[in-house]
Amino acid sequence: MLQKTLKRAALALCALLLLMGLCTAASAQEEGLNTVEVFSVDEFLDAIAPNTQIVLAAGEYNLTDAVNYSRGGGDYYHWEGGYDGYELVITDVENLSIVSADPMAVTISTEPRYANVLRFDNVKGLQLTNLVVGHTREQGACIGGVLYLLDSAWGYGGAEVPAPQATLMKMIVEGIMGGNLPWNLVFTGVFLAIALEVLRIPVMPFAIGLYLPIYLNTSIMIGGAVRWFMDSRKKVDAKTKEEQSTNGTLFCAGMIAGEGLVGILLAVFAVFGINTALSFDLGNIGGIVLMIVMIACLLAFSMKKKKN
Repeated sequence: MLQKTLKRAALALCALLLLMGLCTAASAQEEGLNTVEVFSVDEFLDAIAPNTQIVLAAGEYNLTDAVNYSRGGGDYYHWEGGYDGYELVITDVENLSIVSADPMAVTISTEPRYANVLRFDNVKGLQLTNLVVGHTREQGACIGGVLYLLDSAWGYGGAEVPAPQATLMKMIVEGIMGGNLPWNLVFTGVFLAIALEVLRIPVMPFAIGLYLPIYLNTSIMIGGAVRWFMDSRKKVDAKTKEEQSTNGTLFCAGMIAGEGLVGILLAVFAVFGINTALSFDLGNIGGIVLMIVMIACLLAFSMKKKKN
């Protein structure tokens, strides 16, 4: 009797918390951005302000050529001295977007080798799109080249590179450092986790399912269903199940590595303007067919019997 009462109370609490979350989300309104088009370094610096989208015209913006370089500054930026020069520090800005309409057509650079090109301090809601950022001397190493390649091709946080976990960690760190963490949402999550524990529902998979995009959640669910099918077979001994699960894990690890390599290749094509779009659209039915074929390949590889 007590257990049923606790379950009902937990369900009621879940419903209440979900209603609070929906009300909070519905009350939040997105502020519009003031769009400013600039053509020089000094115009770029003057345009730095909250709730602003700065559209850079094609060309190179060498910060060292700014009129007030190394001295003075503006309301939302200043120059800070380093080992061999000064670096631009953009500070105390919310919802700042620096974009270029043409990929690879805008370069933001600085001459000091050891200075940061763009440094952001207490900046929230930052978006950098279609920009090439670097020094006028010395190039970055391989890992920097990969990160630069992805950002130049698509930009982080978009449809192609959503980075949900990185975005979540960014929101938490910025909220703590800026002192504006939405504690109502944090405590909502805490009480929701307590309710889930009472119902004996694992909290971590539930939380991951909340912040990951729906298309990733669907794929994860399908993969979990395949694993459940492999482990729930009654006419297969435990040793065979373990061996087949290991084969399936290796197969999936190969698919993950292949997806990463293909992503880098597509980024290279995007940077150089090579169109990779297919001349025909498979549509949703084609996607379902490809998913079925992939599952069949996974099962065939996992359950394949080794020849003696």
